[in-house]
Amino acid sequence: MPSIASTPGGTTEEDQGLYLSEITAGTNSTQQPPSGTWTVSSGEKSLIVWLNPFFADSMSVETGNDWAAGADVPTARPGTKDNPYGVRSIHQLQFINWNHKNQNTSTVLYNTSSNQQDFMYLSYVAQTLWGGSNEVDRTYYWLQTHDLDGSDVEEYTPIAAFRDETPWTMETGAMAYGWFGGSYNGNDYTIQNLNIYTEKINTTGLFGFTLDAELQNIILYAPEGDGLIRSYSPEGDNNWYAVGALVGLAANTAGSDRVISNCAVAGYVILDDNGGCAYGGGGVGGLVGICNMALENCTAVTDIRLNFTHSDSARNVRAGGLVGSCQRGITNCYAGGSIQADLSVKQRNSRVHAGGIVGGYFMKTLQINRVIIGADTEGSTGRTNPTIQNCYSYVRLPRQTDLPANSHLFAIGGRGEIAYMNGSYRFNYKNCYYLESCLTGAPGNYLDVGAPGVSEASFAELSVGGSAYEALLAARFAPVTTTTSTGDPIDGRYSFGTDRSLLGTNYPFPTILTQSSDLVEGGQAHVHYGDWAVQGILRENGALPVQMDLFADYQAGAGAVRSEELTLSNLSGSGSWSAASADPAVATASLAHTQAQGGTNTLTIKAQAAGSTQVTITYTESGQTYTLTIDVNVTADLRLSADSGVLEMFVQEESAQAALHWTNAEGKALPETLTDGIAVSEFSASYDMGRFASASVAEEDGSIVLTASTLSEDGPAQMTVTYTFTYLGQTYTASSVLSLDVHPGFALTPVEAAFAGSQSQQTIFYDGAQIGSIQVGGQQVTVTDVTITGFEDVEGFREQIFAQWADEAHGQLEIEVSPPDGVTEMTAYLRVQLRFTYGGCTHTLWQNLPIHITTN
Repeated sequence: MPSIASTPGGTTEEDQGLYLSEITAGTNSTQQPPSGTWTVSSGEKSLIVWLNPFFADSMSVETGNDWAAGADVPTARPGTKDNPYGVRSIHQLQFINWNHKNQNTSTVLYNTSSNQQDFMYLSYVAQTLWGGSNEVDRTYYWLQTHDLDGSDVEEYTPIAAFRDETPWTMETGAMAYGWFGGSYNGNDYTIQNLNIYTEKINTTGLFGFTLDAELQNIILYAPEGDGLIRSYSPEGDNNWYAVGALVGLAANTAGSDRVISNCAVAGYVILDDNGGCAYGGGGVGGLVGICNMALENCTAVTDIRLNFTHSDSARNVRAGGLVGSCQRGITNCYAGGSIQADLSVKQRNSRVHAGGIVGGYFMKTLQINRVIIGADTEGSTGRTNPTIQNCYSYVRLPRQTDLPANSHLFAIGGRGEIAYMNGSYRFNYKNCYYLESCLTGAPGNYLDVGAPGVSEASFAELSVGGSAYEALLAARFAPVTTTTSTGDPIDGRYSFGTDRSLLGTNYPFPTILTQSSDLVEGGQAHVHYGDWAVQGILRENGALPVQMDLFADYQAGAGAVRSEELTLSNLSGSGSWSAASADPAVATASLAHTQAQGGTNTLTIKAQAAGSTQVTITYTESGQTYTLTIDVNVTADLRLSADSGVLEMFVQEESAQAALHWTNAEGKALPETLTDGIAVSEFSASYDMGRFASASVAEEDGSIVLTASTLSEDGPAQMTVTYTFTYLGQTYTASSVLSLDVHPGFALTPVEAAFAGSQSQQTIFYDGAQIGSIQVGGQQVTVTDVTITGFEDVEGFREQIFAQWADEAHGQLEIEVSPPDGVTEMTAYLRVQLRFTYGGCTHTLWQNLPIHITTN
C-alpha cells in the first residue's frame, strides 16, 4: 500500500504548517516559488506533489523516472511561467503581500528596516550584504481566473506598499530594499469594488512599488462609479508620494523592456489627501502614479481630485488622466474622466501640473543595489524626452485659475516643471488628440496645444467615421464590439459605463482594450470601461427599452403613460425638438415643448395596445440633428386574484365560491375607472380532475366568482383560469394561476345535552350563530356568516335524535334528544349542511354535528 509523507517544503526547520516561510538564499539568486510537498511512496517508487495553499490551481507533480504524468497533469513548479499561481479571490490576491514573520498581508516595506526578506513573494536586496551583488529575484507568476469582488474588504494593503523613511535624500536617492518583481496577468477578468486607503505610505494602488514587473490584462472596475483610491498623510508628515489605481510607483531597471499593457481602471475617484510633501513631490494618475516604464494599450477613466493641504513652492504635484509622472513612452492609450482641484488648492504654494494623459516627468531617485532609477533631478533640465504616440484624451481638465501660481496644464501631457534641453515643457507626440470640450480655458493655457503631433478633435471627429477616429483605427485601435459573430446586435454589451444614462449605448470613440469572448468572431471582443463624453440627447436609462403595461402603468384620466426627463449634453439648448412613434397604434410619443427652452425636455409615451414600436426623438441645433431611438414594448397583463392570496378549501365540498378581482402584473387592484373599460367574453378553468369534481368562473352581479367542488384528496393545489377580454378596442386572451390549499376536513364543537333524574327528552335550538369557530388541523379557526341550509338523520341515531326546522328562513333547528335506557354517556350525530366564509371562500358542505348526551 502506498505511503504518504508531507513536508513544509521551502520552509525553515520550524514547523510552519500552511504558513510557508523563506528559503535561505545566497547572493544573485533566483528562488523557486514557495511550495510545500507531499511525497507518495510505494516500494522503491515515489513521486512528489508540490502545492501552495495560498493560491488556486497551485499544484504539480514531480514523477522522476518512476511514473509518467498524464498529459493534463502539471509538472512545472507552481508559481512558474508554465504553471502560474491561480487567483480567484481578493484574499488570494492579498496573499502576494504575505509576510511570513508577521503572518499577515498588511505589513509595509520600510527602507530603514530589514523586513524585506520576510515577504514570501517579493523581490528584495539583502541589506547585510552591501558591496556585493545581493538581489534576491523572485520572478513568480500569477494568473487571475475569476472576477474578484472586493466589496467586503475593509482594509487592503497595496502589494509591496513602500514607506521611505529618508525623504530628505535628493540626488543620491532613497534606498529601496523590497518590491514586486513578478508577473501578474489579470486574464481579462475584473477586480471590482476594491477600495484602497493608505496613510503615511509613499506608494498607493493595487500594487505599491513594482520593479521590472510584468502587469497585463488587469481591469479595476467599480460598476456604480463609487470606487475610491485615497492617499492620506497628516500635515507635517513630509514625504513624496505616488498614487494610481493599478500601481503607485512602477519602475524598470536599465535595459528592462517590460511594459504595462492592456490594463484599465474605471469608476474610481483617485484622491490626493496628503498634508505633507517632501523632495520628489507627488504623482497622481488614474492608472499609475509615477513610472519609468512604458505603457501600451491601457486606459483610465477616473476622477482625480487634488485635495492636498501641503504648501511649499519647492514641491510639485503632477497629475495625469493615465499616469501622474512618466519617464518612458506611452503608446496606444487613452484617458477620460476629470482632474479637479479643491477650492483651497489654488491658495497653496505647492504647484500642480496636470495633463489629459500625463502631467509630468520627474520621479524621486531610487537606489536599488547601487542601481540608480529616475536620475533626472527635480527642477533641472531633463536629459531624455519620451514619446506619447497614438493616444487621445477626453479628461476634463481644471482651469488655470483653479491652480496655484506657476502651475502647468497640458491637453495631452507634458514634463510638468522640468524643461527639456531645448527649454520646452513638451514631450514628443505622434498622432495624439484631445476632445475640444474638455479644455476649460483658452487653448493658450495648455503648453502642448499646437505642438506637432497634437490635434484638437471635435466630438464628431473623434466618433465613428471622424478623421481622428479613422487615424486611430489605422494605429491598431478598433470600434467597440457591437455585434456577435452571426451579426446579431449586442449594443452596450462591451461598453461598461457607470452612468445609467449610458446603459445600452455603445462607446463612440475608438478603443484599444480587448478581452476574450465566445460571442464574437475570432474570440476577441473590443471593450471599453468607464463613462464617456456624449454630444446629443441623454436619458436616465440610456438606450434601454421602455417596458410598459396597459394596466400597470394606468393613470386615471390619462391612460397608460410613462414620462421621463431628457437632457442635452455638450449642446447649448437653443435648437428645436420633435418626437414620433413608428407605430402610434401601439404607443404615441409627445414632448413638453418643441422649441428651445434650455437643455431639458419631458418625453411622454402613451400606450395604446400590446405590441412593440420605436420612438425617435430628434433635436436640431446649428444645422446639426441629433437623434435618440427608444424601443417601446407594451403588454396587456391582466390578472385575476383572490383577496386572501391562497384560497382555503376542504375535501368533499359540495361548493366553494370565491370572489376574484382584476389586478395588474404587480398584484395591485385595478381602479373602477379602468375595470369599467374591460369587457370579458369568456371564462374557462382548467384543473386536476383527480382533485376537483368541477370548477367554473363567471360574472355574477358585477363580481367575478370561482365555484369549485372538491374530491377526497387534500393538500396544496393550483387552478388556471383563462379569459378573453376586450380593452381599448383590442381583444386579448390571458390566464392566471390561482393557489389553493385543500384541508382534510374540520370538526364542529359538540352540542351538550345533559339529563338529570327521570328526564327523558330535551329540546335544543341550534343555529349558525352558535358556530363561531371550527377545528382545522388541530387548531380552532374563526369562521363567519355561518348558516344552516339543510339537515338529515344519521343512520343509527334516529331514536336518539329528531330534528325539524324551528325557523327555516334563519337556519334555526329544533332538535329533540332522547337518551337510550341504561346509557350514561354517548355521542350521537345529526348531519347538517353549512354555508360559511373562511379562507377567502364561501363554503357549502355537509358536516356531522356531534351531540354529547350524559345522564345521572
